[in-house]
Amino acid sequence: MNRRRGIFFILLAAALLRPPFSHAAEMIRWVDDQGVVHFTDAIQNVPEKFRSKATRTKTAGPAPRVDGDKASIMFQKRGE
Repeated sequence: MNRRRGIFFILLAAALLRPPFSHAAEMIRWVDDQGVVHFTDAIQNVPEKFRSKATRTKTAGPAPRVDGDKASIMFQKRGE
């Protein structure tokens, strides 16, 4: 019985001490010279000349689905 109790407390401690899981992520949106809209998760991925007009957005919803070397992110267009 003590062994079960010990395992229970170890699992409980692990669950309580883990970092919180969040579906929210920050995305950065920018538009290039040809009017193409781009999304990235890091400002370093935005060419320097477009950084001043890049906008940050918090997204909520499912985390990106990763399959090997491909990723899929669901989003909903709002506005123009």
